[in-house]
Amino acid sequence: MFKKLLITLSFMFSVIAYGQVTLFSAPEYQGLSVKINDGSINRMSQTIIGNDRLGSMLVPKGYKVTLYEHDNFNGYAETFDHSILNLPTRLMGQVSSLIVTRDNGSGWISGGGNAQPGWNDNNVIIYSECYYGGNSNKMLPANYPTMPGNFHRMLSSIRIPAGYEVDLFTQVNYGGNVVRLRADQPCAPPQWNNAVASMKIYKNNSTYFPPENYDPWTQSNYPVNSNVTLYNSCNYRGQNLPLSDGKYGKLPFGFVNNIYSIKIPAGKQAMLYSGPNFTGAYMQLSGDRDCMIANNEFIVGSIKISPFNNNANTNPGWNGAPPRPTPANIVQEEVQVYNDCNYQGRNIMYKPGSYPFLLTAFSKSISSVKVPVNRRVILYTGINFTGHSYILTNSNSCLELGYNDKIRSVIVEAY
Repeated sequence: MFKKLLITLSFMFSVIAYGQVTLFSAPEYQGLSVKINDGSINRMSQTIIGNDRLGSMLVPKGYKVTLYEHDNFNGYAETFDHSILNLPTRLMGQVSSLIVTRDNGSGWISGGGNAQPGWNDNNVIIYSECYYGGNSNKMLPANYPTMPGNFHRMLSSIRIPAGYEVDLFTQVNYGGNVVRLRADQPCAPPQWNNAVASMKIYKNNSTYFPPENYDPWTQSNYPVNSNVTLYNSCNYRGQNLPLSDGKYGKLPFGFVNNIYSIKIPAGKQAMLYSGPNFTGAYMQLSGDRDCMIANNEFIVGSIKISPFNNNANTNPGWNGAPPRPTPANIVQEEVQVYNDCNYQGRNIMYKPGSYPFLLTAFSKSISSVKVPVNRRVILYTGINFTGHSYILTNSNSCLELGYNDKIRSVIVEAY
């Protein structure tokens, strides 16, 4: 055992000195391995480790690794800035893509001179959906008279590293309208969304000459908050789904009967239906709703979004017929934390919300947690959601070493 430990430590120190993140297919730095510098893997299935098989990883100082539950950086995500001997239960055997960042350790590098803040990657990354979702493709500095196969008029968001500039064109061979970008764009405005047919990418361009027909595409000219945004946790947390004006007869998986809060900008209204294709009970909203647990309002199967009609009568809750469906599990209880293992000692209940400071009796004094159905708890070892974090989706009768009697702040989410 001692010999095995020495071999493991020797290998770990050699990897850290080399300055690469090393991924392993088994816990305790065992099994198949892959090394990666700053960059990303959008499909773990294309590596020797395989999909949903990551078990541990060595992370040198100055690096951060963000692990994602699904391909193309989608689903549940968690970021680590230190080596992990055993992945947390929520991610063990559940990782399908990841992003490695370095330099300032935050995933972003501040610009200097002509550079602008951008994603810490050596490539421009284009995405088929807003907010860096859907299919993705890395693009090196070059001229592209036509877009890659499945990206012809299918670009909706883009990551641009510091020091890079990108010209987008609405026609092949650099024709039509053109826009020059120097920073990440989370969602292309309507004039450019799914309209790009060719592009040019420059790196460290010393002089800036706006092309003809230049469109000054900026965040201020095209505010992204004109969308209605759905969230699958209360208080605008969890995964989000931005929707523009239109009719959505079927919501994506993960949001069907799972909308717990919604942001509706001024001038917009949302008609929510409890069934697919605008059937069942309905509810009309013209303002934000931070938690839709009351009266099962989170049960939404379809939605219509349109400009707000000031003469319309909005409904504060479900209305119409047939009556709304009743879910199989109605959450009546809340998260409870205990001073001792096995749910013993003093205890307190936490409803969905953020708790940056715990009461003195429970700060650094939590040993077990009861988690009811449809609740997720994030435990932090520091105040204000800092330090190491530990995610629970099920009850835990005795927190593992490193978290037992170490928790100082908590977030409770409904999902």
